[in-house]
Amino acid sequence: PEDAYASDMVSRINQLINSEEALQKKKLEEALVKAESLFAAKDYEAALEAYYEVASLDAENTTALSRMVELTALIAQNNARQQAQKNFDLLVAKADALRENDAQSALLSYQEASRIFPDNDSVKEKINLTEKIIQENALKAKATQEYNSFVTQADQDFAAAKLLEAKVNYEK
Repeated sequence: PEDAYASDMVSRINQLINSEEALQKKKLEEALVKAESLFAAKDYEAALEAYYEVASLDAENTTALSRMVELTALIAQNNARQQAQKNFDLLVAKADALRENDAQSALLSYQEASRIFPDNDSVKEKINLTEKIIQENALKAKATQEYNSFVTQADQDFAAAKLLEAKVNYEK
């Protein structure tokens, strides 16, 4: 009788162990499917958490371990890309605000933005436009300087009673 009892208990224990293993295996499979689905959807942060769950259920799971390494790198790349985009957007916004009143500073900001994303055509166009504004401003400044020089000379000629010279300079 005792052998039957012991045998029955061993059998029950084996059933419990098997059901616990089956439950653990099911949890692992569900966690792996969830992790793979999140990875495929490019929800990298959530996928990484899901792979950590898989690793907690099976520390030897090579898929989870390799995906965790891969996801850590992808998340770092995404964060770097997002930071670069943020810096780029700030530089372009700053340059746009400065362009009319301080074209030289705007040009420097556009050029810095262009170093972040060299293939951005919009910034290339803004650089060209800003360079034209700088050239136009330089021409206007030169013309104003020449005008002021003629007026100053004409004023001096007028004050010295050199009326013909004054008239010529005022007409320039």
